[in-house]
Amino acid sequence: MLESMGRTRRVCAFWTVCSLALVSGVGARGISLREAEQMALERNPQIAAASASLDSARAGITRARATILPSLAATAGYTWNAELPVVVMPPPVGAVSIGEKHNYSLALTARQPVFLGFAGVTGVRMAETALQSSQLRLESTTQTVIASVREAYLAAVLSRMLVTVNEQAVAQAESSLALVQRRADVGSASRFDLLRARVQVATLRPNLTSARSNRDLADGRLRLAIGVGERDPITPSDTLAVFVSEWAKVPLDSLRLIARERRTEIRQLDIGEQITNDAVTLSRSAYYPTVAAFATSQWEAQRPSLRVSSGDFRRVSMLGLQLNWTFWDSWKTPATVQMARVGVRQLNLLRQVATDGISLEVEAAFHGLHEAELNLATGLETVNQAAEALRLASVMYSEGGNTQLDVISAQLALTSARTQYAQALYNYHVAHIRMEKALGLTRASQD
Repeated sequence: MLESMGRTRRVCAFWTVCSLALVSGVGARGISLREAEQMALERNPQIAAASASLDSARAGITRARATILPSLAATAGYTWNAELPVVVMPPPVGAVSIGEKHNYSLALTARQPVFLGFAGVTGVRMAETALQSSQLRLESTTQTVIASVREAYLAAVLSRMLVTVNEQAVAQAESSLALVQRRADVGSASRFDLLRARVQVATLRPNLTSARSNRDLADGRLRLAIGVGERDPITPSDTLAVFVSEWAKVPLDSLRLIARERRTEIRQLDIGEQITNDAVTLSRSAYYPTVAAFATSQWEAQRPSLRVSSGDFRRVSMLGLQLNWTFWDSWKTPATVQMARVGVRQLNLLRQVATDGISLEVEAAFHGLHEAELNLATGLETVNQAAEALRLASVMYSEGGNTQLDVISAQLALTSARTQYAQALYNYHVAHIRMEKALGLTRASQD
């Protein structure tokens, strides 16, 4: 039934006029919906922030891996002994000063962690999981931005359609006023009919002014959603085409299953569960010792004066293992482990809340889509009937078969029908957008 709507002559002519109004902005650049989406992907600050978080997560992996990889450090030092150290020897030697006033040292140390109480590998795994979470966050942000851009774009298109509806209403009222004026000039129309026609024109003009203001506001919201400033005026160039949503015939239970598989929130909770479990392991690593291997080469020189040469340095090399083990930290580690386990329980509760919320969102989108489909199906016939009623009322009035009030009533009915049909078409598009968002299937338009 929806496909047959686009073949109706009167409605096609009406929407042709609407499409001409889409690019009527003075000095504004017309863009398609796909262009608006691409601009948002490049300029929207929310997507830019999510992309920056993704870059930070990639750097976090490198930092986490560095904890289990070898490190190399160099140190240099200078010490001035204001008073030389003294060693007391048995008599008759007595106190003996050792060393020199000026001491120089250079050292190069390589260090390789051997065992970190499972903290090293767990930290790397958590960093990799955090990267996956950041990728899902970027995907979720992108879906939200694309959906908001689409709604803002369609709202801008709708605002232009409503401007056209009100312009046509004013034009019809002015044409009717001209007809009444001609009849009044020859005495076939009353002064009341003439006044009523003038009042009708005066009443409709503020509606047109309001529609044009709403159009400008809709353009501003579209710029905000895309992420462009006031110095880059844009207008939508696409129209609201009649189409059949692929989700209109899918059962509600099937839609819920799709959402549970595709929604980024559910996938993020799966990743969050892994992160919280790793957090427990990481906090428990404080119970274990850490072992690291090291190798050091050190050059030292002692001089009675500041002047030193390369021949004064003597090298000392060392290899070894270093073990650190904290036996008691005033219950800090048990408290940290307990906090991590609480995080696991909280995540399980959040999963249930998120699942129920997504299920309700899908159900709302399902009912909204079917309601919009029904309203769209009945709206077209109403426009056709109202247009025919106005034609008959105008013909009958010109022949003296009815009153000017009948013509005005028919004009108002046609304006209302066109407004409701434009709103119904917009609602159907928005319902489709919200269904895809509820399913987690929002994607940028492709060529």
